[in-house]
Amino acid sequence: MAGLVYLAFKRPVIGIAVVCALVGVCIIITMILSSVYDLPPGATAGFFHNELYRKYKNTWQYFKIIYNKPYTRFASYGCGVVLGIVIFSYPQAQRNLPRIAAICLWFTAIGLQMLCLFCDYGLFSKKFPSKGGAAMFNGLLPFIWSMTIFWIIWACCQGYGGPANTFLSIYFWKPLGRQVFMIYLINCLVIQFYYTTNEGDFHLTNWSLFVFFIGNLALSHLIAMFLTFLFDFPFGRLDEMVTNYLDKQAIEEKEADKENEGENEEGEEEEEPERGTRRGTEGTEGTRRRRTNETAPEGPERESTPTAEA
Repeated sequence: MAGLVYLAFKRPVIGIAVVCALVGVCIIITMILSSVYDLPPGATAGFFHNELYRKYKNTWQYFKIIYNKPYTRFASYGCGVVLGIVIFSYPQAQRNLPRIAAICLWFTAIGLQMLCLFCDYGLFSKKFPSKGGAAMFNGLLPFIWSMTIFWIIWACCQGYGGPANTFLSIYFWKPLGRQVFMIYLINCLVIQFYYTTNEGDFHLTNWSLFVFFIGNLALSHLIAMFLTFLFDFPFGRLDEMVTNYLDKQAIEEKEADKENEGENEEGEEEEEPERGTRRGTEGTEGTRRRRTNETAPEGPERESTPTAEA
């Protein structure tokens, strides 16, 4: 993964092409696995009621075959890599998007998010999808959801966020945003612990699911807050100190190189006038010698004496 990220930032066009190809392969592999093993649409579809559980006998296999495997979850990671390349390598190149197009893309993203959230609601009324439908759901849903997040982040960074950017920029979200990754790591453990340690049956309704969701979310935030203060903040501060030290060393080295180059240039400039002066002096002396040689007589000077006429 590190090599892929390095390639993506050094050669953005090649990196984006490679990542997009890997995302396509990930989607195809997920759909094939879902169809071969007859997996349910989503991780929790088999827990809604007994008929679903009987239909999808491989409900627990979903976690083993798809959910926990990196090659079936690369679509979301690839979208994040492409987003980082676009924002880092082309920060000002996309600010000419028409306002109407931005609004349409916002409504499209919101509609796709609603589709991802409620497209399996028919399972409550025992409307089972086909094997192909479940495979498309498992293969495309993570990618579609990641693309909607891609648009939200990109739009806010490029000035197309509007009220959404204002709302998401409230300081209230900043401390919670630092816990997102930790919540991502532990929320499945919290949910699994809650459901597997309950000794009774669950009577699932809309209200009971909402209460379960709020309770699991709150407990995940509390545990994530503790782990963030225990691990994330100290190591983050250490990483910041090391990074600042290395940046300072790099800046000092560049300044020293510039000073050496400047001293070398000044020395060369001082040597050039001296060479010119020497050449001028030598030329002047040579000219004087030539003029002296031209004006001097060839033989000894003879004194003229008057002669007396007889």
